[in-house]
Amino acid sequence: MWINLFIFLTSVLCAWSLTFNNGGYENIVVGISERNKEPSNCTEFFQKLEESFHQASAKLHIGTKSRASFRSATIIIPRKWQCLKTVDSSAETNWADAKYKITDINQVVTVQPKLCGKPAETSMLSFKLFAAQSTSDIGNVLVKEWLKLRYGVYDQHGFPNDPVYPLQENLTTECNRESIDNRMLQCDGYSTNCSIIPLMVKTGFLPCSSSPLKPTKHSVLCGRRSVDEMVFSSDDLRNSFKTELSNLTFKYVKPALPRFILALDASAEMNQKDQWKFLRVASRRFIRQDLPNGTEIALLTFSSSVRTITGSIVALSSEKTRDWIGAKIPEYPDKHLNKCLECVVKESIKLFEKDGGSAAGNVLFLVTSGTTSRNEINTATVLAKQKKMKISVIAYTKDFEHQEYMAKETGGIVYSVSSGNSVQLETLVSLGDALLALMQFHLTGTPGSNHLPYLVHKAEYKDSSSEHFVNGTFFLDPSLGRNTHFALYFTSRDHPNIKNLWLTSPEGVVYEGRDEAYFSALYFSTLANIETPGLWKYAFEREPQKHQSHFVKVTSRPRLAKETITARLLSFDRKTPLNTSSEPIILYVEVKVGDMAIRDARVAVIVNYGGDQNMEIALSDNGSGDPDITAGDGIYSRYFVPPLSGPAQYSLTIVVDHNDGRAFTSRATGQTTLKNNDIGISPCCGSQIVVPLDDREYLPAFTRIITCPSLTVIEGPPNTRDIIPPNRIADLRISVKEEEELVNMHWTSPGDDYDHGSASQYDLRYTSIIEEIYDPDLFDLLPVIPLPSVPKMAGIASNFSFHFNSYDTVFYFVLRAVDESDNYNEISNLVTVYIPSPPTTESNEIVTPRQIVLIPRSPQKLSYIAIAGIAAGGCVAITLMLIVACFVVIKNKKNKLNYNNNKTLAEVSIYSEEGKGSNTQPEKLLVTHQKSEKPIQPTQPVHWTATQLLQEHERRNSFARNIDNFKNFEPQYGAQPTAFVHYPAPAERYDLGGGSSPNSYNSNQSDGPMLPPPYERDYQGSKLPPPTFPKPALRAISYANPSLQGSFASLASDKKRRNVTQV
Repeated sequence: MWINLFIFLTSVLCAWSLTFNNGGYENIVVGISERNKEPSNCTEFFQKLEESFHQASAKLHIGTKSRASFRSATIIIPRKWQCLKTVDSSAETNWADAKYKITDINQVVTVQPKLCGKPAETSMLSFKLFAAQSTSDIGNVLVKEWLKLRYGVYDQHGFPNDPVYPLQENLTTECNRESIDNRMLQCDGYSTNCSIIPLMVKTGFLPCSSSPLKPTKHSVLCGRRSVDEMVFSSDDLRNSFKTELSNLTFKYVKPALPRFILALDASAEMNQKDQWKFLRVASRRFIRQDLPNGTEIALLTFSSSVRTITGSIVALSSEKTRDWIGAKIPEYPDKHLNKCLECVVKESIKLFEKDGGSAAGNVLFLVTSGTTSRNEINTATVLAKQKKMKISVIAYTKDFEHQEYMAKETGGIVYSVSSGNSVQLETLVSLGDALLALMQFHLTGTPGSNHLPYLVHKAEYKDSSSEHFVNGTFFLDPSLGRNTHFALYFTSRDHPNIKNLWLTSPEGVVYEGRDEAYFSALYFSTLANIETPGLWKYAFEREPQKHQSHFVKVTSRPRLAKETITARLLSFDRKTPLNTSSEPIILYVEVKVGDMAIRDARVAVIVNYGGDQNMEIALSDNGSGDPDITAGDGIYSRYFVPPLSGPAQYSLTIVVDHNDGRAFTSRATGQTTLKNNDIGISPCCGSQIVVPLDDREYLPAFTRIITCPSLTVIEGPPNTRDIIPPNRIADLRISVKEEEELVNMHWTSPGDDYDHGSASQYDLRYTSIIEEIYDPDLFDLLPVIPLPSVPKMAGIASNFSFHFNSYDTVFYFVLRAVDESDNYNEISNLVTVYIPSPPTTESNEIVTPRQIVLIPRSPQKLSYIAIAGIAAGGCVAITLMLIVACFVVIKNKKNKLNYNNNKTLAEVSIYSEEGKGSNTQPEKLLVTHQKSEKPIQPTQPVHWTATQLLQEHERRNSFARNIDNFKNFEPQYGAQPTAFVHYPAPAERYDLGGGSSPNSYNSNQSDGPMLPPPYERDYQGSKLPPPTFPKPALRAISYANPSLQGSFASLASDKKRRNVTQV
C-alpha cells in the first residue's frame, strides 16, 4: 500500500498506559461510572470485582498457553463513593482511559469499530453483572472481551434475527466436537497442561480455524483466520514465552482535574507575520473565556531562557484573576533567536512539584515555531516521561515531526497552525480552536468535562465591498446554554469595520448593539444573554468600501443537569509510522449523548490542505463491514484517500448535526429486555443495533464542530496510475423464493477508490466445491454470472435476483467488484444456497409396495431378422459414439480452460425491464468458466427503460460521479449539514451554521454525494442441510431483476424461505 503516516488523535500510547511486559499486562484501567449508586455492601462489591479479575487472569493464562495474564489494574471509583476512605485523587488516569467501563446498561457492549486484528476501544459492562453472576462467569465475560480489546477478534457466534450473522445452533469452528468434549473432561479450568481452552467453549471462542460455512462475525470479517492464530500472531505474543501466572494487584483512585502550564514561544522568530500578535490575542481569549472555573494554570514565556509570568500555578477563581493573567502576556516577543525547550520542561516540572505536588498526569501546553533540534526534543521527552508529565503542542510550522514525536511519547497531541499573511484572521481563529481542542482532549473523562465550552457555530465572511449586511443562524440545543459566547472577529483594532450588530432569539426578541469588552481580543460580542434553546439569527452591518474579512464563532457550555452531545475522532494507536505496506487511513467518529450512541446523525470530516484547499468526507454508520462494522452503534466511518501524492499535512474538522430531525438515541439504558440469568452476559452486537420505534428518542436541532489534531501523510497515492481498489463487500446476504425458484442477493455497494465513487462492474462467481474459492489458481476458473446493471454509488443498498433451478446441491457464491483500472477488491463473505427438489405431481394415486404386482412371462425366441436388425443397430450406435468421442477430444484440445470437465455450463436468462410481467422471452447467456482480467459481459444487448437511461446519464455527468477521482483532483464537496462552517478556498465559501451572504455555500441545496442513513433490514436465517452433500448437478440460471432495484421491505413480505446460510 502507499501510505506512510503519523497520526495521534484521542488515544495515544504513552509511558504509563497499558503495557505488556514479561507475560503480564500492567495498568489495566477499570472505570466505574458516576451514575452508579454506591452499593450498600460496598466492600463485598470490590471483593467480587477483584476475584472476577483473578479468575479472568487465570483463564487468560490457560488460554494463551501460559504466555499472558493480568499483573496490575487501576480502579477508578466515583468521587461521591465514601466506602473506601484511603483512596487518593489522581490526574494520571481518568474515565476516558478505561478499557473496562462499569455503567448502567444491561448488556456487554464492546466498542469495536475497526477492522479485523485492530484492538477494540473499550468494553462497557453492566453494574448489575456483579450482583447477578458468579465470579467465574464474570471472569469468562472479562477474558472474552479482553480478546477483542487487545487482539481484535470478534464473536464466534450468531445473533438473533441478524441479517449477516444469524444465530447458529452448532459450534462455529472446524474442530471435532467429540475431541473438544473429551479434552474438556481433562481440564479443571486452571490447569496449565490443557490443550483446549474450556472458557473459550463457554464464551463462544475456540482456538480452531473459523469455518467459512458458519456466518459468524469473526469468520465474515476475519476470513479463515482463527482466534487462536490471531492471538498468538499478535504483537504481544508473537515472540513470547511461557511465564508464571502473575500476582494481580489493584490500585484505587478517584479522578482529579489535571493542572496546566501554558508556555508561549517568545523568540524573535515569532515576530514574523504577526505570529506573536495573534498568539497573544488567542491566549488572552483562552484564559479569560474558555478555561473552566477552578482550573489551575501557570503562564510561561521562553526563548533562550524561561520566564514565569504568573510566578506559580494559579487557580482561576474570578474574572479579576483571569484578566490579571491575560494582561501579563508581553506585548512584544524577545529579540533572541535561540530557544531552550529543555529549560521549559524543567521549569514546568519544578512548578508542578512545588509544595509537595507531582507532575504526573499534569499537562504542558507548548506553543512554538517548531524549529527545535531532534536532540533537544529527545532530551525534553525523556525528562517529561520520567515524571509522567504530558506535553501537547501547537506548532507554527508545517514541519512538526519532532514535536509530534514528543507529544506522542508523553501522551499528548499536536496541532499545526498556518501563519501566512493571506490568512491572518484564519490564523487567529485557528489558534483559539487549537487551544480549546487541547483543553477538551485533556479534560475529557475528568470531573471538569461538564464545564467545557463546545463550538456550535463557525463562519467566515470574506472581504467584499458590496456586502454591507451579513446574516447568519446557529442552533442552540437544550443540553447547552450556559455561558454561551458570541464572538465577531475582526483583524484591526483601528478599523474593525463593523457599524452595528443584531441578534434575534428563537422567540423573536431582537437585541441590537455590540459589547466592546473584548475589543482587545479582536472581537465584539452581543448584548444578549444567549440561553434559550432553538434557532438564533444574527446580522451585522459593515462599513462601506472597506475590504476586510470577518469571522463569527459561537461557543456554549453544557447545562449542569443535562448530558450533552459529544463527538470525537477515534485514533490510530500506533507507536511508529505506518510503512508503505500498511493499510490505508480510515476515519472513525463516535457520536454520543452521555454514554448512549446517536444514530442517523449527519457526520462529516472537513479536510484542509495546502492552506486554502478543502474536501468534505461524509461518514456513514451503515454496518457494511468495510469499513463500518456495526450499524447503529453511533460510530461513523469512511476511508480517507489523500488528494496529494507527495508528503502533505492535513487539518481535520468534524461537523455533526441532527440530520434534519432524523438523529435519535435510545430511551432504554440497555439494548433489549433480558431475563435475570442473562443480565450482564447477553452479547452485543452483530451487524446492527436495532432500536424499536417506541424506544427511540429523537433529538432536537444541534450542531457540534470539533477541531482535530493535524495529520501528516509522508507518502500519498501515486498520481500516475490508479492502484486503489474498491472496498470489500462484507455484508452479502441471500434468500430464496420457494415458488419462483428465485435467488435474491443483497449487499452494500462498494466504491471505486475504497468507499468513494462507484465501482465499474461486479464479478459474481459460484461453485459446488468450496476449496476452489480459496485457491487463487482455481478461483479464476470458476463460472462467472455477469451482472447487467451499473454499480451504484458507494454506501447504497443493492440487490440482484436470478433463477437457479439446480436441486439437491449446495452451491457457494462470492461477489467482488472491479474499478475502471482493473483493481479488484477482496472477495466478499461466502453465502451458500441449497435448493431441494420440488415434489413430484405426475399422479394423484398413492402407490405402495403391496400394489406392485409382478406378472411372470414365458420366454420367446427371436427371429433371424430381429437378430440381424439388432446387430446392425449396434454397429451404427458404436460408430456414432466414436464420432462423438473424436469430436469431444478435438474440442477439448482447443479449449484453453481444460479444467473440471465434469461441470456443466449454466444457462442465464436476462429479463429486460419492459419484459417483466409480459410474454416477452428472456435473452439467454451461457455462463462459462472464465479466466480474464474482468468479468464477462453479456453477449446480447440489454434493453433499458427511459428511467434507467436518464439515471445513467445523470450518474455519468453529475459531479458526484467524479468527486473522488484523485487523478485530476479539484476540491469538491458533498452534502453539507444544515448548519455551516467555513474553511477558506480561493473562490468559494462554505460554513456551518446558516450564513446567507451571496458568497455562501448553502448545504440544503447541495447535490453532492451523501451516504444515506442506515437502511432497515429484515431477514431470517435458516439452517444448512446435512453435511453430506450430493455431487454437483445440472443448474440453470436466469436473471429476474437486472436493474438491481428492490428493497428489504419487499423481502420481508415473503414468508417462505429456502434453506440458506450466509457467511
